[in-house]
Order: sequence, then C-alpha cells, then structure tokens
Amino acid sequence: MEDTFPLREDWIQEAIEELAAGNAWAALARHRPAPWQEARADQSGAFHSRVTGPVKGYYIASHACRANGGRAYTSTYKICDLPPSSYWTAQSVMFGSCKHTEATGERAMASAEAAAARMIADMPIRVDRG
Repeated sequence: MEDTFPLREDWIQEAIEELAAGNAWAALARHRPAPWQEARADQSGAFHSRVTGPVKGYYIASHACRANGGRAYTSTYKICDLPPSSYWTAQSVMFGSCKHTEATGERAMASAEAAAARMIADMPIRVDRG
C-alpha cells in the first residue's frame, strides 16, 4: 500500500504568490515607455523621474534623488490608476519608497519600479474604463 501525504496548501499558495510577483516584474521589464513616459533627469544628474506602465492596468511613477552626501541614490514610487504626465503630478492610489540606495539614478528607479510591481501583484487587475 502506498503512503499518502496531506496536500500542502500553504506551499501551493506560496508558489502562486512567487509566480505572480515574477509575472508583474516581467511585464514591467517588457514595457517600452511611450514618448510621454520618457525618463527625465535634471542637468546635474541629482534626480531622475519617469512613468512606466501599464502593469495590470496601473501606472508606476518613480523618482530617484541623491542621498548619503551625493554618493548614492534613493528612490520612491507612486502607483496610479490613470497615466500621469510626471511623477510630480501623479495622483497615486498607493506609494512607497526603497529602504536601500543604489549607485545610479537608473538603478534606483528600477528598484522602485520592482517594489511597485510586487505591490501591484497583490492588487486586482484594473480594467480600463476609457
């Protein structure tokens, strides 16, 4: 007689969550910004911002600025249900920041976008009503 083992629903749920987070990140990585979503940087390179999306119907506005005396960059993000014209005018449904720094503004914004994608993975898909 074969041994039977109970179904580990907690393992299945954990695997589903990992796949959802990976799918959100992959969708974000495949996105090519439209002309109105181009990255912006000031002349000194002290800050950067851009808007990407949609990811599951949401848009991500990210911003990176120098931290630690100008040696590294820190970043924040806003998750929006409508495409904003910039990070500064974005009306967010959720926002957050990265707890670590990166060597460049581009990498800091990528970290912020990855954090936002993980948050979006747990949100319902937004169907455009427009």
